[in-house]
This record gives sequence, C-alpha cells and structure tokens, in this order.
Amino acid sequence: MIILYLKRINPNLIFVCDPVMGDWGRLYVAPEIVPLYRNIMKTVDIATPNQFEAEVLTQITIDSLQTAREAALKLHSFGVSKVIITTLKLPVAEVPEEIRLPGATDESLYCLSSRDNGDEQQLISFPTYRGYFSGTGDMFSALAVARWQEQLTTKQNSLGEATKRIVSTVNAITRRTWEYQKKHVKMVTNGAIEELDGRPTDPALIYCCELQMVKGKAEIENPDLVGKDVIKMARLQ
Repeated sequence: MIILYLKRINPNLIFVCDPVMGDWGRLYVAPEIVPLYRNIMKTVDIATPNQFEAEVLTQITIDSLQTAREAALKLHSFGVSKVIITTLKLPVAEVPEEIRLPGATDESLYCLSSRDNGDEQQLISFPTYRGYFSGTGDMFSALAVARWQEQLTTKQNSLGEATKRIVSTVNAITRRTWEYQKKHVKMVTNGAIEELDGRPTDPALIYCCELQMVKGKAEIENPDLVGKDVIKMARLQ
C-alpha cells in the first residue's frame, strides 16, 4: 500500500482519509468499496466520515448521541486513532445545553471528534445555512491536516480543539458563500428564487455554489476570528 511506503520515508506524515461513499442515505459507490475503506482505516491517522459514511462503515445506525459515540468507537476498532464524524443529526434533547444554539431542532447539525479509543470525545455545534455548497468536505479534510499539525506543536495536543478550529473556518466560508449565493441567485433568476434548495442545473447558478475561499482568507489563517459564541464545543463524559 502506497501510504505505508510513504510513512516509511517520512514517519511524521499525516494521512487524513475522507471515506467518500455517500450522504444522507444514498451510496455513491459500489457496495464492494465499503470493505476496502474498512481495511484502509488501519493505516489512517484521521478519518473524516459524514454520518451516513460512519453508519455504513460501522453498520451502526446513528439515531442518538450514544450511538454516535459507539460508531466512533467501532471506527477506532478498525485501527484509526482519531475520528471526526463531520455532520451529525441528533435529538436536540440529548445535546448538552451549553452548546445548543438558538432555534436548535432535531434537524440541526453537529460534529463529533474522538481519539484514543474514545478517551477524548467532543461534540461541536455550528449554525447552518440553506443553499448548495460545493467542496466543503474537501476543505474540511485539507484543514484537518493543517490543524492537527498545529496541535502537535502545542501542549494541548487536542483533537477536539483542532476540530473546533476546522469547523470555525468551514462555517465562516460557508456563511460567506451563502451570502454571495443569495445575491447571485436573486439576480440570475430575477427574484424568482431566493435561496437554492439542492444542486442547481443552471450553469449560471452552479457558479455561485463554489466556496468563497479567497474572501475567507482571514478565517482560514485565524479561525478564532469566528467567535466562541458561533461555534460551541462540549467535552463528553
């Protein structure tokens, strides 16, 4: 396997794996791909599945905070020491009060980080925006490399703190894209559509789904600009 060869050359290499297989109940790949991803996990430093991918890999239906934590533990059992389930829907009543955002419902999204076989688990809440955004998963995985490298130079060495900084940047850029998208959609459709609800087919609208990375340069360089009241984190006991 190429990653084992590369790690022999550079033992400090960080391998982040986003097991891209599907989303919200729909598998994008052939079922035969799933066991291949399970096998890869033993070589991975940080795995970043979404809820559906975590469910498929672990064969655990995530319908509560407890089952989300169990899915993370199952992923650890495949050999990966650090897991970030990037998007989770949880019953709002099970979310720690200190991180519930105003207007939170059972449809709100969360991010769960877990390391060292679940000895350190954090749940992170963040606001969501109605629209279609292309590339958020890729940006999340890329930032996972950078933010974990930062943590390795600190005394904290915290996956939770790294994840919070990742979510802060991704959320800020998503918000910027959403603000641009709303203006662009109204202009292109002459006001007929105010917000996108799913992937558009009009090329003129697809353009406004691309993340506003350049405008988000400040939040990429300094995720603390986003503010502690926007992105909230709680350590799970």
